[in-house]
Amino acid sequence: MSDIKYSIKKNESISRWLTSDVVITPFDSPNETFKANTNSGEGYVQIIYPVRKAFLKQHDLNKVQRYNNEYNNIYFPFENNRVDFSTFIHTPHIMQVYAKTNIEINESKIYSFDIYTCGAIKIWIDEKKVIEFSPFTRNIASKKRLDIELKKGNHKIEVYAEELAERDVFFYFEIRNINEETIIGSIPFNEDPQLLNNLENWLRSCFFKKDVYKEGDVNLNFDSLPFEDGLELILRVDLKDSPKLFDEDITYYKIKKESTNLKIANVNNVKTGVYKLKIGAKLSNHIIYRTLVVAIRPPLDIEKNPENTEIDRKKQASKYIINNGSNTITKALLMIDKYRKVDEECEQCILNSLLKINKKEDCADFVFSPMLILMYKYKECLPKSLHDDIFNEIINFRFWIDEPGNDVMWYFSENHALLFHTAQYLAGQLYPNEIFKVSNRTGEEQNKIGKERLVEWFKEFFKYGFGEWNSATYIPIDLIGFFTLYELSQDTEIQNYAKRALDSVFELIAYSSYHGIISTTYGRCYEKTLKSREQVETSFISWIAFKQGYIGRRTQATPLYCISNYSPNINIDNYNPTENMGIEFKQGQGEKKVNIYSYKTSDYFMSCVQAFNPYIHGHQQ
Repeated sequence: MSDIKYSIKKNESISRWLTSDVVITPFDSPNETFKANTNSGEGYVQIIYPVRKAFLKQHDLNKVQRYNNEYNNIYFPFENNRVDFSTFIHTPHIMQVYAKTNIEINESKIYSFDIYTCGAIKIWIDEKKVIEFSPFTRNIASKKRLDIELKKGNHKIEVYAEELAERDVFFYFEIRNINEETIIGSIPFNEDPQLLNNLENWLRSCFFKKDVYKEGDVNLNFDSLPFEDGLELILRVDLKDSPKLFDEDITYYKIKKESTNLKIANVNNVKTGVYKLKIGAKLSNHIIYRTLVVAIRPPLDIEKNPENTEIDRKKQASKYIINNGSNTITKALLMIDKYRKVDEECEQCILNSLLKINKKEDCADFVFSPMLILMYKYKECLPKSLHDDIFNEIINFRFWIDEPGNDVMWYFSENHALLFHTAQYLAGQLYPNEIFKVSNRTGEEQNKIGKERLVEWFKEFFKYGFGEWNSATYIPIDLIGFFTLYELSQDTEIQNYAKRALDSVFELIAYSSYHGIISTTYGRCYEKTLKSREQVETSFISWIAFKQGYIGRRTQATPLYCISNYSPNINIDNYNPTENMGIEFKQGQGEKKVNIYSYKTSDYFMSCVQAFNPYIHGHQQ
């Protein structure tokens, strides 16, 4: 057995590790209420849920012992300087992992390292505990200095890391060398270590030539192989974030030494989507993975032949979503609206969303309001057993943090707050005489409380606009609430608020879009928002409303627009500059009055925020 060695200079991290499998265990806690303020801005806010308090009460890092089992994985950092297992889990889970590595130093003295984590970390050096650090500052890294006397020679480092996952979880640790001296890192490997070094370098060379493929073959490109006998390449798609790309969950390819690219798909044979692709290869008993993101967008005949009227484009969009959309409640609404029955596929779409509500997963509020549309408008189409299951989930839902629970649904951003208030208001309106189990309130009481909260929400919205300004990712989420209230509210005041909000959002889409794509600065965005903007849902909505934009597969508000009688009273030509003409517009959004400046011509669109938190990271995920 030999060692794989690498240099760790000052301010670089110990980055190669052997790790155990990550153990992920559900965590239950007592049902409780709590208090916290809604975040009206775009930034991240730290809210301590009761579930975290319960976890910290029972957590004891002192009981954690050194790991004596197999380390099955080799961790390579690639673009990341952290040992990172961050992910998204919709309900509370404990995440735990062990790791080990070696360092070699040339001089006996005191060495200093900065230790970073969001959760807890325990470190042993040469089988002696040297630090316990458990800030548990969810998703915000904390740092602790480790000063330790080390003798010249080799030293074994062992780590235990732990965190409570609540929705999106930053689960990582980092040990950073802050000494002037370069340290040598190493991990044992039972073959020629040069093979693994060669594999790491080859995986680093893998790339896609485009962020978005719209025609032809999708090719993974790479340097010629440093292995005489070629290599077996392993491709996996993270199905939590991506449509299915291959027939099998794991696909194997034999790569010849002289090859420099591999066809993994043809655009015309796959679904529109942003694909998170894990690219791996096996050496000895270890598989090394690197993750790349690529978007694929086949040409759509529907975009070449849009109907002239908004009503007819709604029909076109409905047909496309029924055939290609995500299997959720919103697709089911379109199917029932068209066929007036619940077939097996439609029922499965409903059950997928119903399970999310039942488990009180984060973002359950995104599908709860569409479920209410189903019960208001189409309940005669539902089989009795399915109707009863939906009714039970509505009656047993938790509508706000003043009702006891142990979930980690996010309540505190403007879009989530709107949807929880919408759900509470409309569920109470639908069942005024029923007792809602979590709060022990009547539906009439829920309706009244929900209305009070909605009125307050809308007053803030009309005063300040979006805190997460012009966010193409989150505008569709707000539209779920606006469309649902517009269609279902029996209160003129609330219905008028919803109509006014819809009008303002469609105007925002009109003046903020270039050829149907919102192109202003965003108050919040994600990698896929930026890499494949044609697939962001606001573009689909623009295509229906204004005949400008692109069709997409992920649809949360678009189906509600398709079955609604709402129509924006906007002449899009007034928002599209002609040749040799420019349109300048300014916005001030959010309580901080973020100054947004944009300029649009027939040839380009430019936008920025002016002097807002300069030199500070925005809310990019």
